[in-house]
Amino acid sequence: MFLLWMAVNSCAGIMYGAAYWESSFTIANLIFYTWLLLSTGLLFWYLYKKWKDPIDYNEE
Repeated sequence: MFLLWMAVNSCAGIMYGAAYWESSFTIANLIFYTWLLLSTGLLFWYLYKKWKDPIDYNEE
């Protein structure tokens, strides 16, 4: 899940230039940074839920 999150954000931010401020702050920068903060929070929430319970190796 982390690799998918990283691929989406790096593609949008670096390849399409949404992470860089050219001459001024644009709406694309605002959307990108809002998405980045929101998706980071959701990723941490997902990982917390996923890793909260220990793995039961003896389950049959």
